[in-house]
Amino acid sequence: MLRKFFILVFFSASFAGISQNCGLLNNLIIPTDTRVCREDTLRFQLTDSSLLDATNTSLVYQWTSSHAWHDTTTNPFFAIPGITITPADIAGTIWVKIIDTVNSCIRYDTIVIDAFPTPEITNFLEIDTTLCFGDTLRLKRKVALNVERFHWEIFSGNIWMETIHNDSLDIIFDSTKTYTRNLRYVAVFTGHCARYFDRIRYTVHDTAFVFFAHRPIVDLGQDTIFCDDGDGFELTALNENMFLPSIYKFRWNANDRENENTFTVFYEDRGIQTVEVWSEICWDNRGIDGYFVTDTIDVDFWPKAWTEPYRIMHIIDNDTSVCDRIHVVLDATAEIPNLTTYHWSGPNIDTTNISNPVRTVFPGTYRVMLRDSAGCERIFTINVREESCDPQLEMPNVFTPNNDGVNDFFRPIVLDKINDFSMRIYSRWGRMVYEFSGDPMDQAWQGWDGRNGGSNAPEGVYFWAVRYTDLYGRTHRMQGAVTLLR
Repeated sequence: MLRKFFILVFFSASFAGISQNCGLLNNLIIPTDTRVCREDTLRFQLTDSSLLDATNTSLVYQWTSSHAWHDTTTNPFFAIPGITITPADIAGTIWVKIIDTVNSCIRYDTIVIDAFPTPEITNFLEIDTTLCFGDTLRLKRKVALNVERFHWEIFSGNIWMETIHNDSLDIIFDSTKTYTRNLRYVAVFTGHCARYFDRIRYTVHDTAFVFFAHRPIVDLGQDTIFCDDGDGFELTALNENMFLPSIYKFRWNANDRENENTFTVFYEDRGIQTVEVWSEICWDNRGIDGYFVTDTIDVDFWPKAWTEPYRIMHIIDNDTSVCDRIHVVLDATAEIPNLTTYHWSGPNIDTTNISNPVRTVFPGTYRVMLRDSAGCERIFTINVREESCDPQLEMPNVFTPNNDGVNDFFRPIVLDKINDFSMRIYSRWGRMVYEFSGDPMDQAWQGWDGRNGGSNAPEGVYFWAVRYTDLYGRTHRMQGAVTLLR
């Protein structure tokens, strides 16, 4: 409400009591007590602007207010402060002292101001409702104070659809709402000061959410068969672009606990899948026909033997090593014969379909995808690292075959990248006392146990000779001496 104030003083006087021409001050149009918005401007005007030219007059304005606002520009207007104050802080008194510096006249004026209040809704819509097909709903403008303008804004999600300038709004759920899941109806109350900088402060919104429960349309698709990748196959009852699942109920395979729009079928649950979909409001509460639907689908999987046990027989599914200048054969032949294509990729391998599951490769990273006639796939990756191919062989120079479990046998202590290994042991007189030929990595071979013909060989120095081939097929020979101690 505008506050009850009066213009307190109208006084015009000359300096030192000397009669002067003060007609210019008397012809000023003075702002009256008023109501304002933030950043409004109060202005003085002349009733006859020619007076300013006819008299060699210069006017100076000195402004103050009850809020300690002041204007030092001496202009004939006063600007109400802006966003740094609240509307409630605007109300008060503004004083102005006007000086005619040529004619030595002074005038004092007082203006009482108040602020336009913000809109205030006394009771809200408070409506969130669900409509069934054919329903109608009327939204009415609620009582609000300090409102200059009113309109409705309609949104679908965050997308503006329409603005309507009516006090009431009739909503009809008809065929025009075919793809509408929900709408937001916003009542917009706008106050007098809702300018560009005060739009939020002087605009009040009241919102009603209306959900449209369409008759469910469920289509699980044709009976089908899938590859079993272990993750199952997901079925969807309602298209979420057209329906809002939260306002419907679901029951899969007569299980009340499966109340979700989606259902995952796993291999062990394959077979006929049934879903029931209904609206609790439109079907359970009102029995409207068409709001309870059901659909079935037969879901099967290719036998697990086709898809799950894609075990590669001659390739390890991890990193391996290969010597420089030596190739390695990767064999991806699957255990089950239904695989029809092998897709290899890696250094110097094109990505076309290759029916041969075997590839000869050099160091690098290789990938092979196995795909069977049903379209089921499995992918293997192997990193072939390069390392040195030089053979390594180191023999001990002493051993103690006394059965104490320590150093009881004579054999290589370092053995790497060696093939076709043979070893002979000789006494100091050149008689052979031990011979071995075979795989030195065989766990059954422990080495020479210090015996000769079934009895312990005497302590002393013995001579050994070793022959082997490396990974390139080259033959190497080594010899040396070892001391036998007991």
